[in-house]
Amino acid sequence: MTRAQNPDESTGGRPSPRQTGILAREMENALLAHPEVIDCAVRYHGPGEIEPAPPNCTTCGISGRYPGISFDAAGVCGLCLTYERDKERVHSYFGTRETLLERLRSATEERGASHDCLLLFSGGKDSTYVLYQLVSMGLRVMTFTFDNGFISRAALHNVESVTSALGVEHVTMSHDDQERVFLESLNEHKSVCNGCFRSLLELSTRLAHERGIPSIVTGLSRGQIIDERLSWFHSQGVFDPERIERDLRAGRTVYHRGRIGNEALDSVDVVDFFRYSDVSKEDIRRFLRTHSPAWAEPTDTGFCSSNCMINDVGVYVHTIERGFHNYESPTRWEVRLGHLGREEADGELREPVNTARVRRVLSRLGYADPGSRSSLERHFTGYVVTPGTTAGIVRASVPAETAPPPLPGRLVRVADIPRPRGSVDGRALELMPVLDEDGAVPRAPSPSDSSTGSSARQALVPVLPGQRHLLELAAGGGGLGTYAQALLLETEGVGVHGVRRALTELVLLHEALRLRFVREGDQWRQEAGNAEKVLALSRLDLSRHEPEEQTELLHRALRRTRSRADSPEGPRLQAVVVERGGGSVLLLLVLHALVADPGSWRTLLKDLGDLWSGTTAPRVPPSFLSEVERRAPESAPASHPTDRAPHVPVASTLLRGARHGLDELCHALSSSLLAFFPEGLSLVMTDHTLREPGIVGPLTGPLRTIGALEGEPLPSKAVSVRFDHVGDPSSFSPPGAPFSVIPLEGTGAFGPGGPEHPVAVTSSLSEGTQRLDWWCEPALRHAPPVFQAPTRLLEALGEKG
Repeated sequence: MTRAQNPDESTGGRPSPRQTGILAREMENALLAHPEVIDCAVRYHGPGEIEPAPPNCTTCGISGRYPGISFDAAGVCGLCLTYERDKERVHSYFGTRETLLERLRSATEERGASHDCLLLFSGGKDSTYVLYQLVSMGLRVMTFTFDNGFISRAALHNVESVTSALGVEHVTMSHDDQERVFLESLNEHKSVCNGCFRSLLELSTRLAHERGIPSIVTGLSRGQIIDERLSWFHSQGVFDPERIERDLRAGRTVYHRGRIGNEALDSVDVVDFFRYSDVSKEDIRRFLRTHSPAWAEPTDTGFCSSNCMINDVGVYVHTIERGFHNYESPTRWEVRLGHLGREEADGELREPVNTARVRRVLSRLGYADPGSRSSLERHFTGYVVTPGTTAGIVRASVPAETAPPPLPGRLVRVADIPRPRGSVDGRALELMPVLDEDGAVPRAPSPSDSSTGSSARQALVPVLPGQRHLLELAAGGGGLGTYAQALLLETEGVGVHGVRRALTELVLLHEALRLRFVREGDQWRQEAGNAEKVLALSRLDLSRHEPEEQTELLHRALRRTRSRADSPEGPRLQAVVVERGGGSVLLLLVLHALVADPGSWRTLLKDLGDLWSGTTAPRVPPSFLSEVERRAPESAPASHPTDRAPHVPVASTLLRGARHGLDELCHALSSSLLAFFPEGLSLVMTDHTLREPGIVGPLTGPLRTIGALEGEPLPSKAVSVRFDHVGDPSSFSPPGAPFSVIPLEGTGAFGPGGPEHPVAVTSSLSEGTQRLDWWCEPALRHAPPVFQAPTRLLEALGEKG
């Protein structure tokens, strides 16, 4: 049997059609060797040359593999079209060198510093050009180089020779644990650049703070500035330079919090030189050829960098695992801006050619090679005809000294393998009814696997039953926004920047707030994504309105914010900063039931208080997805969504004095409802006040199920009524927090009943009054339970209606 080799290096680690065919045949042979497999076929579903090549933009050349890209009839991408439409507003962010000079010098004068700026200097062409320009502007420059362990020797020589020629003070520093940082960056971003730039900024910020230097200057190109700094704001319709700068600074503080002291972060500004200088790549090369005899183009670097030898590692991993080059967007922006020709951009975005060296570095870092055979196996699906189940098919026994045969990452049991003309009909095969499925084939470690593997989560996790119900509602147009929970906080001495920083940190802390959902066939899956598009922050100024108008405008803001949660794509957490005048600030928080249950609010508000005050480092919470995996929920097929009622109460009951215990209340509920459900009922009760701060997520299950017919088995057709007790929302605020929960009609912590609970009741306390909100299916809205059960409940408790 011919053994498939590693993917061809000319494809950057991705398999060719020939290689996928060889692997598929080896997998089929391995499956057929199993005594219970009657027939089988293996199909490849991963990224690679087997897929049709996507189109490229006829203007900038961006690949159709780039996420979210679209083309018009002429083949022009949406980014080019949007840029042409908004070009003037996009360029309003950029300035002149005179503006840069004034910005740097005014900061120096205010501080009385000995240097005007600290330049991040790599020895590459861009940062060398920037150094010459800053010196020619008469600025007192100090340079800083971060040695990440993979800097080109030629680039380091440039650093030494250029700074010596210009008489510039220079410092080189390294990070003791940079390889771990690279590994974390590969796990999270599929790139090494994010981790490298983070270490670079943290070390340089500390140095600038210690030396009293007020400004750090970067050599990010304009394409990088638009892609990394501005594109998110532009997608939100924000082009105001002052707001963008303000929010970028707040985001930078959040990003580095815990690694750099707040004093250092507040005292050092980060300035992008090319925000104030519009030059092409050829302009930079021409200048260096004529003005910098001390600089030489490094030749001992990765293909995609002029100073670094690990850059290709990130390109290799990102291209295979994300399907596109990680410099695709900023490089294509250079084309749109006229700084780079399209052909030159195509050349820069070629994939790494020295994949052998890339794989050695990956092995050194401990990251599983995504182009290895074992990594590719998960992109194959095996269709098997067997009398048993797929769970019974395991790797055939082989001698210990022999490498195990490859197996597909997913097995599907079908009734037959369609071969109408002697060969497998792939399309018909994929449409075959699935009899049984195993999402992960057991695989013993292969002796050929040299890498220790990645700690990142590789597979999507099944959703919980309650999440599945909500996602089915969304698919059926049920309106997720009606299930968004909301609380109103009264704050003390807080501004919008402090709110954004604390909430962003909260999202980064709890993976449930970053959940993204994917539908695979009739199954829903979930994973923790990035912090993008999961937090929305807006402002509402009520200072010019009368008190009665303020209440109506608050309710309008609540309805509008809830309506934004109709998409399962997010945002998960929304906040409205409400200014009422006189220094009074409210914060309206809206959180979706897809990612949190009522008991999660206590955890979130406790952590928010710690993050807001900055006096206590927040605990590191357990992983929500790991807990979901531990519980191993059954991934039942999606059912047809029912016509759920809007999540607003159809009736409410007030119990004055709140003197009734939960047991008494449960008994009264059961007896008051039993008259309307003669077939019997069960009361599923959850007391959310008992939940200690821990994991955020929709994990709360019922504490107990109370049968209405005491001592008798519950009939199979009994109606299930859900009862949630959330306690006093004002008690959600932790002691010493810079905010408190205040009442607003329509706010509260509650959860959807679900299709298995046609009637749901939520109990809450407020200022000595216990309130019960009643919810029900549309068919029951005008039925006796809605109108008569609350009255019967009051009678059973001895209350007056």
